[in-house]
Amino acid sequence: MHPHGDDDDLENSPVCPTKTHPLTLLTALALLTPLGCSSEGPSDAQDTDQDASSGADPSAGTDGETDDDPSGDTEDAPTGDTEDPTGDTDDPGEVTVAAGPTKGGPIAANEAGDRLAVANKGTGDVTIFEIDGATAPQEFARVQVGEEPTSVAWSAAGDELYVVNRASGTVSKIVGADGDAPSVDATVEVGSEASIGALSPTAQRLYVSSWAEGSLSVIDTASMEVLEHFELGGAPYAVCVTNDGDEEDLDETLYVTDFYALEQIGEEATDTGRRARVWAVAAQDGAAEELALEPFDDAGIPAAKGSGAYPNQLYGCALNGEHLYVTSVGASPEPLGTTTDFRQNVQGLVHAIEVESGEVDEVRTTNLNALVEEQLAPKRFASIPTDIAFAPNSDFGYVTSLASDSVLRVDWSLAPPEAGSPSGASFLPASLSPTGIAIAGTTAYVYNEVARSVSVIDLATQENVGDFESAPQPTDAAEADELRGQRFFNTGLARWSANGWVSCAACHPFGTTDNVTWTFPAGPRQSVDLTATFDATGSVQRILNWTAIFDEVHDFELNTRGVANGTGAIVADAGLSDDGTPNLDARIDFVGPGGAGDPQNGFNRGSAAAVAAGGATPEDWDLIEAYIRSLRSPSGRSRTEGDPAAGREVFIDAGCQNCHGGALWTLSERYYNPLLDADASAVTLAEAGVTDVGDVRGDQVASTDTSSVAVIEVDANGPPHRHSCVVRIVGTFDADGPDGFGASEIRQNGGNAQGVDGFNVPSLLGIGMGAPFLHNGAAASLQALLSDDFGDHLRAGNQVFSPTEQQRADLIAFLQSIDDETETIPVPDGQRFCPTGFSPPLAAE
Repeated sequence: MHPHGDDDDLENSPVCPTKTHPLTLLTALALLTPLGCSSEGPSDAQDTDQDASSGADPSAGTDGETDDDPSGDTEDAPTGDTEDPTGDTDDPGEVTVAAGPTKGGPIAANEAGDRLAVANKGTGDVTIFEIDGATAPQEFARVQVGEEPTSVAWSAAGDELYVVNRASGTVSKIVGADGDAPSVDATVEVGSEASIGALSPTAQRLYVSSWAEGSLSVIDTASMEVLEHFELGGAPYAVCVTNDGDEEDLDETLYVTDFYALEQIGEEATDTGRRARVWAVAAQDGAAEELALEPFDDAGIPAAKGSGAYPNQLYGCALNGEHLYVTSVGASPEPLGTTTDFRQNVQGLVHAIEVESGEVDEVRTTNLNALVEEQLAPKRFASIPTDIAFAPNSDFGYVTSLASDSVLRVDWSLAPPEAGSPSGASFLPASLSPTGIAIAGTTAYVYNEVARSVSVIDLATQENVGDFESAPQPTDAAEADELRGQRFFNTGLARWSANGWVSCAACHPFGTTDNVTWTFPAGPRQSVDLTATFDATGSVQRILNWTAIFDEVHDFELNTRGVANGTGAIVADAGLSDDGTPNLDARIDFVGPGGAGDPQNGFNRGSAAAVAAGGATPEDWDLIEAYIRSLRSPSGRSRTEGDPAAGREVFIDAGCQNCHGGALWTLSERYYNPLLDADASAVTLAEAGVTDVGDVRGDQVASTDTSSVAVIEVDANGPPHRHSCVVRIVGTFDADGPDGFGASEIRQNGGNAQGVDGFNVPSLLGIGMGAPFLHNGAAASLQALLSDDFGDHLRAGNQVFSPTEQQRADLIAFLQSIDDETETIPVPDGQRFCPTGFSPPLAAE
């Protein structure tokens, strides 16, 4: 179905995946496991009998009653500094304390369990529902907030909501959330790419992660003022807050995930080359301890035995009992033998950290996909686990899976953990692109970003009892196409992969990049940020891939078929195989005889889009392109160590604009429209009207003789064909950096990698969002990239460029600030030599 209706592309599934934003669920509802639970644990639907009253003694164990308001045991949450707090000058008056730990995300239930809030990212508003167990939620109000709301959090008293607006970089405070007329009372700026907000137990403080800023902002909720920014570095994302049960907030610990695994511990493009981290931040003063999440030496997938995976894309967290649970996408970038196996390259991981010690609990830490592999069909894998929540008073966790439109139940009371429902279901269906989950009593509520709906799951029966609209589908045809494209981009079901294993979003979260260096058939390749594929107007497109071997989004059909093991969308018949295997007979052979690596209508020769237009489902790739065209680049950093204005001048003095100027901050732009059965490899640049390479340095191109260079031609290390006019040689091939982390220049099959004749110039849009840099991940940071360790690249535009430390800091600040709103710098005349008005000739019969 289309985002809200029928679609044969997704089998008969009621759902399909989308991107990810960790969801929220006040942990008062994602209750903690009390000490002394039996190994079997209570049923998922069991009500807790702990005291949920304000200021409850966490050492009270299971004494007391809560009627319909379940709570969790908080006695094992870290208490941090218990001295009298400083900085609180206002008398908070009567204080209501949350029943358990708190967290942030796109959906949350209040403490009473009778109202639900949903952040509708696509429509810029929050929907408030009245809820009553496993019945249809009743929409009570919709409140307009900022652009791209991604996180909601209820105050413990239930009268206020705090909404993080990602695109706006703001937080909105909704008052009267428990009354008849909820409204926005105040809005405060936080920072670029504000992501997730979690409240302190008394709701006097809101902690907001800012992915682009590398910080955690502290907001006084009464005054709606930013008190301070805890500078963490990296890409802070999911936020969870402990609760020791008293009225003192500053003795709590804030857990923040670093979205990317940045610490390099081995060579890039290896399964154990990096480790991830979670910050344990003291609420008192922002002091942060880093908790390391190590890679899996063996991910435990029988079909890919020996393949490891390191945790990356740390989407969600939840405090439950004595543990912090963190979900991530496990990256396995090494080839399996000499190829890629769809069951190998991405995994859904959960690391369990013991709260008291800060150590990883190896028994509870698990690969979700390995658990699913053991289940009977039908089953769906959880390679992109966007959020996690726990049933009240239990170790039964529920994980939302973006690429398989489902929720996976995991029983962590068992050692090792087991997946699936006791009644036999291996997964619980959600709808299109689930990104968050909240549990109130015995009911789970799942937010589906593309479907713009809430799925209601009865935990007692382990059944989805219905999907209910949280925001309307777009009525504008173009917007509807973009949303359908997002659905195809996110899903790993039906024609796109096998049972949710792999999707475009697995390597391009939110349409950006996972910052992983993969070993591809052409060589080691860092995932590129797809938000830089088109400029903000959608009219300028970059040539694609590191060696310019694709010029159409549709060319990635080859990835769907090869990497994801999907049927693909360039097909002569829309039918799918009943057993979930690829329908090989339906595929249109556009890759040349025998699937050769130099196809006639792919890899820049001909037009994959034109082939798709003649297939049974031509709109699928068109829709994905519409979605990618609609993406905005990440907002640039607003708080930098250097001066971005001064850095802009350093950028110009260094001649960076020679390669990194223009509408997309790269000279690489598509300069002709590909045609079916055309072949630009038969035409030299001179024949296409290019008499010379202008002012481009001779050492930066394979040849300055345009009569001997074809418009598209192979690299010295072999095919596929690349656009010869957009690649530059700047000393980055075979660079491994000062620590030797750069991936080896080999292909999956062990042959020499492409790139010796230069690389397609990358865009600078999104450059501030993560590391490492260069095609093989050799530069661990911007500081390293702009150091003399990569001197040829540093001086590619000015051969005597030698910046001072201040100039280097200013240049980095400028790079970090670049986004769609930044005034571009033109590529100087003479630095581009692509043909103009070119039309490739049809291939010889």
